Amino acid sequence: MKNFFQKTKRKFFQRSAKAGFSFIEVIVSVFLLSFGLIVVIQLMSGNLEQTLDSRNQVIAVELAQEGIELVRNVRDSNWMSGAADSFANFPSGSESDCRIDYKYTSGSSLPCDGDFNLTKSNGFYISTVSSSAVFKRKITISYDTGSSSTANSMTVTSIVTWGGLNFPSTTNCTTATKCAYAQTTLTRWGGK
Repeated sequence: MKNFFQKTKRKFFQRSAKAGFSFIEVIVSVFLLSFGLIVVIQLMSGNLEQTLDSRNQVIAVELAQEGIELVRNVRDSNWMSGAADSFANFPSGSESDCRIDYKYTSGSSLPCDGDFNLTKSNGFYISTVSSSAVFKRKITISYDTGSSSTANSMTVTSIVTWGGLNFPSTTNCTTATKCAYAQTTLTRWGGK
């Protein structure tokens, strides 16, 4: 009898070692592997979205600063060209929503027509009417006296949004609202 149990035990273990995986084991393994792959793909997708949003945020900050520098350049160019007033070519009233890009021609009026889209062309962002633009930039100019003719200084605010959003106020301009801004005060050079 002892011999019989040993032979049966040996045959049972030999057969199960050769039999392979059961159907249920295969289904559970496929489910776990699929679940793991889905989690990894979702993590990679979320990381890619955050990376693109961070990239847009950096570009928006630079475009906002560029807007300030371009307006400063207009004031400086007015003065360097011998104009009697460094605030020449700026809008006459406060809170004018203007646009500017690197192609602005010195001596012409700052465009304030509300076309704020920026698209990339030859490595530079330019103002365009394209509705597919990722970035929008609005330049707001506020004079200390309300008028360019009597002002001693102006506050220039450059707001950039991305993702097709509208311009919030500077207090609501955050990365959560996909917005960046820069602000400075420029003083008048020359007479009034």
